[in-house]
Amino acid sequence: MKLITKLILSCLLAFNCLYGQKANSIIKFDSSFTLTRRLHQDKQGIRQHGVFFNEKSKIVYNDFITIETLSLIDLSKYQKQIILDEEHLIKIWKAKTRYENILKIIEINSIYTIDTTDYGHKFKDTIIYNDYFIQFKDTVNNIYYQTIDRLGVSKYSVGNRQVSARRESTLVGLFYVDNTDKINKLISKYNFSQQEYLQ
Repeated sequence: MKLITKLILSCLLAFNCLYGQKANSIIKFDSSFTLTRRLHQDKQGIRQHGVFFNEKSKIVYNDFITIETLSLIDLSKYQKQIILDEEHLIKIWKAKTRYENILKIIEINSIYTIDTTDYGHKFKDTIIYNDYFIQFKDTVNNIYYQTIDRLGVSKYSVGNRQVSARRESTLVGLFYVDNTDKINKLISKYNFSQQEYLQ
């Protein structure tokens, strides 16, 4: 499974190198930053399936609008870096000047091998976690968003306010990964910020 994980990450890396933002492009959106697409998918999933948050619906709705607006940032003003670290593909956009309100944007795509079952038959499967961080000058405004392939939004935070999702039903047989510690270690390793995004 490690070979499969490496192959998937290599394909993701190649895609990001080929389809990232082009110099002097009229369209300033960086297609390798996938938060906007993930948000659209997650919103459709919320409408179609029973998803509940530990926050009022109106506040969650406004949070999604805020995060989606931030996801459309002009990344031509940022220096991009791509790092492959074991099962994690890390993309970092750092502001080219100190005048930007948003200093750094981080996307971490993680592929985990998990145990799963199908009609009593046990086998290995892969699941992809996507973690996004938006770091402001004033860190009290920092944004964090996590979505899981085939499931949707898992949790997010706006400043110090943390919101988690639960569902009426999840994919049968999947044993999910708590990657909080691992993500915090990656943040510390690459010196993204002095503060921990996740609690």
